[in-house]
Amino acid sequence: MNKIKKKLLDLINNSPEMLKNYIFDLENGQSSVDIQRSVFMEEDNKMLKRKLKEEKEEIIKKDFIKKVVKWQETNFGENEVSKNIFGLMEELGELAHAQLKGEQKVRFTSKQFLEMKKDAVGDLVLFLIGYCVAQKFDFNKCLKNSWNVVKRRDYKKIKKIRGNKRK
Repeated sequence: MNKIKKKLLDLINNSPEMLKNYIFDLENGQSSVDIQRSVFMEEDNKMLKRKLKEEKEEIIKKDFIKKVVKWQETNFGENEVSKNIFGLMEELGELAHAQLKGEQKVRFTSKQFLEMKKDAVGDLVLFLIGYCVAQKFDFNKCLKNSWNVVKRRDYKKIKKIRGNKRK
């Protein structure tokens, strides 16, 4: 009975239209048990839709991750943590190099630097995927979990509290 009361309160607060339908169904002879079933089935459907939406919102699809891992194993042998760490470091160095030389405006054109930076970012992500697979981490979960923590931080507020001591 407690679950039904909670559902009715939820309907009153959040879904007045659904509550009107519930009352209409009661007035027209539909049993409260049937109505309760339909209300709970609707809630279950909403939950399933949310779950499906979350699965569609994968940042990087699982089949893409499998392709990356297969390619890495074909080209570099067994997927090892250290190979991915060294690859990350190398690509981060390439990104830093392209950024530095681009700011100095030496050796290449702006367009070439842009392409070099894009290439390095893509390579970094590929090595991160390999690292996550080698560690048995879910890349998408790692990213989502970090985002859920970081998005709540207010760095401007923290900077004011510290009094701009870091420059």
